[in-house]
Amino acid sequence: MRLQPKLIVSLLAFSLLLTACAGQASAQASVTTQPVATVTLGSTIEASGTLSAGQLTTLAWGTSGVIESVNVQAGSQVKKGDLLASLRLDSVPASILQARANLASAEETLANLKDNTLTLTQAELDVVTAEQALSEAEKTYASLDYPRASDALIQNTEAQIRQAEQAVARAAERYRAVQSLPDGDSRKTEAALALTNAQLNLNSLKAKLNWYTGKPDPKEYEEARLNVEKARIELENAKRTLERLKSGQPSAELAQAEANLAAAREQAETMYILAPFDGEVIVLYAQPGQAVEKGAVALGLVDYSTLKVELAIDESEITQVKVGDPAEISLDSLPGLTLKGQVSLIDPIGQTISGLVKYTVIVSVERPESAILFGATANVVITTGEPTTLLAVPIGAVLTDSQGEYVLRVSADGVTERVDVQTGDLSGGLVTLVKTGGLKEGDLVQVGGSSDTQQQQDQPRAPGGFGPFGG
Repeated sequence: MRLQPKLIVSLLAFSLLLTACAGQASAQASVTTQPVATVTLGSTIEASGTLSAGQLTTLAWGTSGVIESVNVQAGSQVKKGDLLASLRLDSVPASILQARANLASAEETLANLKDNTLTLTQAELDVVTAEQALSEAEKTYASLDYPRASDALIQNTEAQIRQAEQAVARAAERYRAVQSLPDGDSRKTEAALALTNAQLNLNSLKAKLNWYTGKPDPKEYEEARLNVEKARIELENAKRTLERLKSGQPSAELAQAEANLAAAREQAETMYILAPFDGEVIVLYAQPGQAVEKGAVALGLVDYSTLKVELAIDESEITQVKVGDPAEISLDSLPGLTLKGQVSLIDPIGQTISGLVKYTVIVSVERPESAILFGATANVVITTGEPTTLLAVPIGAVLTDSQGEYVLRVSADGVTERVDVQTGDLSGGLVTLVKTGGLKEGDLVQVGGSSDTQQQQDQPRAPGGFGPFGG
């Protein structure tokens, strides 16, 4: 059977349509949408230095011998003064044994001298106390010749006596009015009590007036004079005691004893490894039973809180850096490890290096969670200035044609719209937008498309839905 020409044309058109649809489906399969994001960027300065610590040291033996004990291991936390390792007493040189004996003797001598020093201090205090006692005794003795009260005080006391006498008279009159009442009657009891109190007050005022207007008797003069003499004798005794102690206890002798003790202790402690500061053991060489020579390294110690990198910043950049600026540190020896830190010191005195003026900047580094290598090259990125927040899109979303850079914004119903943009810096897999063209955070943009794809999508469709082919 032969095919009619019209049928052949229709089959050919359908075949071409299927081919075009398959190609379009393949192109769309590689196209995705992603939202517009925001990134925060800041100005940075990059420099390299050496990773170290403010307190990082190796501890070595101060004498030869055989190691008796090792009290730590790598990773041990220690406190200043802790005993970390020691040598056997029977293996150290005789000079160390003599130093130990000298140390005991020096400690005893210094203790005795300090006791004498305490006695001397007490003697000085006794002199001051005796001087005060003599001054008080002399004041008391001199006051005996002074009037005991002013004229105004005497007149005031006399007036109080007259009032008290009137009060006694009134109380006596009230008591006589109830005197005939039986004993135990409350009115009689109250009247008797009031009369007694009035009389006691009058007697007290009269005694005070008599003392104000009276004169000391010879016994008072004699007692006051003897108190002054006693205070003078006690002061002289205190002074003599102080002079005797001073003559037998020169300060130079105490200073020499302290120096002798320090020297003996330093030599005696060469058979020990003692922690010079709080820190962590990072490497251990010493092993029990090992014979060592003077100067042999026993272990390494670090205080991780003093971890730092020292940088040399060019004079053209140093004004951008300030104390507190954050920093990220990477190590050539440990790829993938990033440490956090911040600028802790900026030396204002520059140094000329190879004809360029450089300024020393110290970056304090936070303690890492994993082991690190001291002395390793550290690459530091310091973030300076205030961070800036910018819109960013995936790198694959940015297209370019004769009109410039643009992205395709995708609406909720899938329709794409060209938005002209201008890109800036890269940040991970994103590129910042200097010119946004009205894009907002969260807008969806097409990723993975191309200018050709867009031209195909924007091409007018022929009637019948078959693209350029009619039905």
